[in-house]
Amino acid sequence: TMKQEYTQKKAAEKWNSYYSKKSLVSRVIEWIIELYFSRAFEKDFKRITKNLKGKIIEPGCGSGLMSSRLAKQGYEVTVLDITENALKTARSNFIKNKTNGEFVKADIFKMPFESETFDIVWNQGVIEHFDDIKGVVKEMNRLVKKDGYLVIFVPAYNSPLHLIYRILTILNLKKLWPFDDQIFFKKKQLFNVMKASGVDPVRVRRVKGSLFFSLVSYSRKNGG
Repeated sequence: TMKQEYTQKKAAEKWNSYYSKKSLVSRVIEWIIELYFSRAFEKDFKRITKNLKGKIIEPGCGSGLMSSRLAKQGYEVTVLDITENALKTARSNFIKNKTNGEFVKADIFKMPFESETFDIVWNQGVIEHFDDIKGVVKEMNRLVKKDGYLVIFVPAYNSPLHLIYRILTILNLKKLWPFDDQIFFKKKQLFNVMKASGVDPVRVRRVKGSLFFSLVSYSRKNGG
């Protein structure tokens, strides 16, 4: 719809700005993500997928930090984002890690790939920014091969970041929030979204090693 297109355009503009200006806040956030959270996600990612190697894609890749590390470990990596500035940052991280990947600029709702193309489709901190979450999850799940994995990391409802977000909202200072508007998920809420998107089976739990900050939802397509 026109409203969805407008919302996505505004979101793309905000993310383009986030990756181009490199404010002190964004630099600190990326440093924390690189130092801690993406490491915790990577360990959980490997537990969930049982170290399955193959073709993987990260839609909404942002800085592509974790994907660049996975590429160095032998995964065949594609990263996708709607903003050129995010892809520039991702390319820089792949160069730093002395590895290669495929970089695709595209809309996450209409990804230019055949169905069942990838062994693993995953992302972190993406779906919570969309009004049409089911549309995003359905499109991601479409790309998963039979016996492949869908893995989605999201911020948790009782995350300390949620408290900060709520305080900024109450004080009418949400413009200080460095990201787009977002949801902080409860387990049941995330489970229901995945089910409603046609994902089966669905598992939801806290990300091991992420304290209270993150949840992960995952599924092995047509598997256990």
